[in-house]
Amino acid sequence: MDVPFVDEWLRTVARRLSSGPDLVVTLDACYRCDMNRGAAATALNVHPRTLDYRLRRVRELTGVEPGSTRACASSARS
Repeated sequence: MDVPFVDEWLRTVARRLSSGPDLVVTLDACYRCDMNRGAAATALNVHPRTLDYRLRRVRELTGVEPGSTRACASSARS
């Protein structure tokens, strides 16, 4: 299934996060842990506050709330 708008949106988000490579890794861990904050922090071997800081940076850089599927979906459409 070809969904070019999603591919382009993901490339745009990745470019915005390139200033902090830990941010992409953090997002990946959060999604793999089903947005369970404690599990994601453990998987990353960081303090939960560090995880919160990184997710806040993602939001600042992309305008997308990482934990909100609605925000991700609406951002992908715009």
